[in-house]
Amino acid sequence: MNDVRERFMQVYYHLLSEGLVSGYKDFASKIGVSTSMITEISKGRSNVGVSAIQNTVITFSINANWLLTGNGYMTGNYEHQINLVKEEPSLFKKSSEESIYEKLYNKEREENRKLIEEVANLKTELRLKNEEKEILEEEKTLLSFTTESSECYTGNLKDPVKKMQSKKSSERKTL
Repeated sequence: MNDVRERFMQVYYHLLSEGLVSGYKDFASKIGVSTSMITEISKGRSNVGVSAIQNTVITFSINANWLLTGNGYMTGNYEHQINLVKEEPSLFKKSSEESIYEKLYNKEREENRKLIEEVANLKTELRLKNEEKEILEEEKTLLSFTTESSECYTGNLKDPVKKMQSKKSSERKTL
């Protein structure tokens, strides 16, 4: 079944190069399967189902005998005589090393992880700074209240009403 999967992916790459499909999503919708199924097939984690094979053969005039056995040509269009392609494009080739896409994906994933971690640290730092600010404001208010209370207690602060009255009377005298 692995050979069928490989030939199925060759069909996909052929259709992509001919402009008959624009990507996995387009291909999947045209043959009536999910995009994730095409992804799983391309990664070798799923086998090609009968309905995917049948719909590919019908929709794109692919030679069913070639798709299932590898005998003959990929398409029924013998003018072009599209022969079995032995390799996928090098961009998608699997080997002991990761593909280019996997490397890019992993690099971007790591960068995203670092950014998420940095944002979390900044949020924590901002929260701590806000808490510190609130504490300082409370201490300032408490200190101000304590100072006023102390002045009242020691008699250094005059009665606010008397203070206002004396201010008004001094203003009248100056007029």
